[in-house]
Amino acid sequence: MRTRRFRYGSMSVAITALLIAAVILANVIVTALANKYLWYVDMTKESIFTVSDPCFELLDKTFTSLSEREGDGEKAHITIKFCDAYDNLMDGSYSKYVLTTALELAAHYPDRISVEHLDIYQNPSALNPYKTSVNTTFINTDVIVAGSGGEYRVYGVEDFFMISSGASSPFAYCGDKRFSSAILAVTQVQKPVVGILMGHGETYKDASLGYLFEQAGYKIEIINDLVSGGIPEDCRMLVSYQPTTDFRSTDDGISDVSELAIIDEFLATDNHSLMVFMSPDCPKLPNIEKYLAQWGIAFDRAEDGNSYVIAESAKNALTSNGHTFFAQYESYGMGASLTSELRRVPVPQKTVFKNAMSLSFADAYDVATATDEESGETFTYAYKTLGAETRQVFRVLSSSTEAKALAGGKEVAAADATNTFGLMMLSIQPRQVQEDNNGWFFADQSSYVLACGSADFATEAILNSDVYGNSEVLRQAFYQMGKDAVPSYVPYIPFADLIIDSLTQERANRITVWLTVLPVALFSAMGLYVIVRRKNK
Repeated sequence: MRTRRFRYGSMSVAITALLIAAVILANVIVTALANKYLWYVDMTKESIFTVSDPCFELLDKTFTSLSEREGDGEKAHITIKFCDAYDNLMDGSYSKYVLTTALELAAHYPDRISVEHLDIYQNPSALNPYKTSVNTTFINTDVIVAGSGGEYRVYGVEDFFMISSGASSPFAYCGDKRFSSAILAVTQVQKPVVGILMGHGETYKDASLGYLFEQAGYKIEIINDLVSGGIPEDCRMLVSYQPTTDFRSTDDGISDVSELAIIDEFLATDNHSLMVFMSPDCPKLPNIEKYLAQWGIAFDRAEDGNSYVIAESAKNALTSNGHTFFAQYESYGMGASLTSELRRVPVPQKTVFKNAMSLSFADAYDVATATDEESGETFTYAYKTLGAETRQVFRVLSSSTEAKALAGGKEVAAADATNTFGLMMLSIQPRQVQEDNNGWFFADQSSYVLACGSADFATEAILNSDVYGNSEVLRQAFYQMGKDAVPSYVPYIPFADLIIDSLTQERANRITVWLTVLPVALFSAMGLYVIVRRKNK
């Protein structure tokens, strides 16, 4: 009897061990297969991990267009590069969503998309091709979407989520939108156009400015006549560089067609932008200057029409007359975003202004003081309400507190500790377009106007120099003002609300105790029952 019981007991132990080993082995195999083939069962209310059908439909069309363009040539390939290891990203609260979407896209388009992981600490040189300047820095949650043709986009993990103003955590995931937008950009299937205006005596001739546009992913088209030629369909930005004759307007009582009305209609939709470079050498141009004043930007002039020419103090000047000098960065407000890359390092590159006139907030705008949330520092900006929308104007670059303004060779104004001269200004008209029937999601369709008080700011000698930061400021402006196309029909995915709002701490503790004790008591009772039955046999 003992031998039989011992034999049965040994067999039960062996069977138990085999079952445990089988479960462990099955778990390892299934986990490996799930990681490789993305076997996920999403138990939330919304499909957080699954790429949406509209995203696949958009990319199908994109790659079909690419194939038609490529013919029998080499296929374009997109590499999604993460700045950390797979396991670290999957352990992250939000990075796992982004990585999972990237892996699913790569699995769906294996001949077009691949995923890589960079070790930014052991091999920092791997990031050199994706630095826009020596000041560019990366962190382990950054994501790079790179095309085989050299185009790329860099995103932070927060760019893949929707976060309400003032909130600390996201309420929706927009990975489909971000990746599809990036793929459109790096494949240049929808390459944006920058229209260079040439019908007003503009002297656009420096190839370096054009090269910057091409680096930012733009296609350059020359517009000789706004009225007869119009604005190209895919144009996102217009540039007027050193105009010497005015723009046509119906306000002069001569023309019945207004170029400014064409520009205004262009800026009224689809996140379009305008850049104007003017120097003190430009004659007074009432029509275009009046239009820029409607966007809150005024070119400073004396009563006789002479421009305010800035002369800097000796410590900021590069020439004896003070007309070539270093500008000061604005640290807060929307304008500061164009210099954020430069200001990240302890000793940032400086931007240079040569032969510059000053800019100020237009008289029709109200000047306000705001406080930066992080630093607590105050800054000024101007605004004007136009119906349901409000335009806001911010400084990007300014003079020092020791600068002086000359008009006709005479000093007409001086800066001080509370008032400096504006050199570059950015005006924005925020515009949010509703994308869904619930009113939860909106696309950013804001329009921008940037004015620079120096045409020499964008000359070849300065832009090609590694010493100065002028090219970095313009590059940031191109990216921010032009913006990549964001397909509106690719949906955001709201996170499911998994919070039990009525659960008090007392009830939570009680449920925890029951869930801890009940399984133990149940299995103990079952074990006791088996032991009693075996003894009675």
